[in-house]
Amino acid sequence: MKIKSWHFFVVISALVYILPILLANVYYADDMLRAESGYGWDGDGRIFANLLIHIISFGNGIVSIFPFSLLLSALFFSIAGMVSSYVLLDDDPKLRFFYSLIFITSPFLLENLAFKFDSLPMAISVLLAVSPYLIKNKYAFSACSIVCLTIVLGLYQTSAMLYFGVALCLMIKKCMRNEEAIDFKLSSITIFSFFSAYFIYSCLLSLSGLIVSRAAMLHLNIESIDIIVQRIKTYFYIYKILWKDGYYIAVIPIILLAIISISLVIKKKENAFKVFMICIYLVCLLLLTALPNLILESVGISPRTFICFPLFIYAIVVIARESKLKMNNVITQSCLVILFSFSFLMSSLFGQTLKNSDEYANYIAESVSNDITENSSNNTYNVVISGNTEPTRNNRKMLNSFGFLNLIAPNYMKQGWMWGVFDIGRYIDMNFIPDNQKYVDERCSWDVIKKRSLYYILKKDDVYMIDFNYKACIKQKDVN
Repeated sequence: MKIKSWHFFVVISALVYILPILLANVYYADDMLRAESGYGWDGDGRIFANLLIHIISFGNGIVSIFPFSLLLSALFFSIAGMVSSYVLLDDDPKLRFFYSLIFITSPFLLENLAFKFDSLPMAISVLLAVSPYLIKNKYAFSACSIVCLTIVLGLYQTSAMLYFGVALCLMIKKCMRNEEAIDFKLSSITIFSFFSAYFIYSCLLSLSGLIVSRAAMLHLNIESIDIIVQRIKTYFYIYKILWKDGYYIAVIPIILLAIISISLVIKKKENAFKVFMICIYLVCLLLLTALPNLILESVGISPRTFICFPLFIYAIVVIARESKLKMNNVITQSCLVILFSFSFLMSSLFGQTLKNSDEYANYIAESVSNDITENSSNNTYNVVISGNTEPTRNNRKMLNSFGFLNLIAPNYMKQGWMWGVFDIGRYIDMNFIPDNQKYVDERCSWDVIKKRSLYYILKKDDVYMIDFNYKACIKQKDVN
């Protein structure tokens, strides 16, 4: 795959796409604790993510190289899109410009891009997961797959699902071209390569003495089936929120084109089985967006785990591209322009929401820090949060109109969440108390040491409480 001018247009478009996140310049979720303590990813088994950041920092531990981390992430996601387009779509190179943007413009990847520390390992893992398909020789393909997948598992395990996703897209392509419905050779090589890589990765973990805290699988019983069903419902709930935000307007044109394309194939009776297999492959692609979280004991389901979703869109495009309609190229590109327009809109709103929320959180954190330290000289403070902050005035309209933003731009300062204490403790050291509900339940009897319009500060013994809902206590006292 030679470097051509359209490659640069892809990279430039990707950089424009991430500009709102770049300008927001905020610490996102795990970033807050990593920036303070420099903890890595050993507990998640991501040994190569640790190694990568240590190399970048010249052996000085886990540090942020933002904005370069985000710029490099955009570059690697762009290259992953180029590779996917090159492997899956036989088009004029100029047309691949549009198709290559499918990857980075996935709304779900906005969360991945927002991490200052994590975005780079994730992006590299995505590129490595799809790169083996550039190799045509089956032996070299298998060897490259094993090496790449071993590294992927040590960077970000979820990205390994992309490896199977590309294989499914290739089989959909063969079905649409009236070739074999099931590619047994490709299937066997990919399965063999994955389990070989997993074996090597497991050996590396064993040699390093690491115990991965979240690697345990669900047990095979009725309870596990119920858990899996509930998790599938959670995934569909996230899809539903994005769909209601207007994503259906963006994605329906390309889906309709794909349906027309399949209907043309269905006319021939001998193709009925291939159409059936296409449907099976599409369902499998959707399932890949939920793996491996569906089968693990301890999981955190969030949009960033939908890392395989771009390949579902690629599959739809592969189907649509095989239709024999006149002006098919123009129609397909027009559909993708609509799809990309929605994604650029979401990126803009996401950046604004992050920036506005961060400025408001900084104001609260500074005010709380001043209030707590006014009559105290402690080095560390035990803090509990009651209630939660309301969205800023300039965010309310966006959050009400686009529910997906509530998922990818969360309000950290809320009751019971560890990140809330880290967020509010920007200027002084604060400890999160895990068993905090008992303190919240009895807070109305605590001493009020500071009254503000946005919050009250309470204290009992050596525990401070930032109460964003003290009005409930006032009403309770009035009733009594």
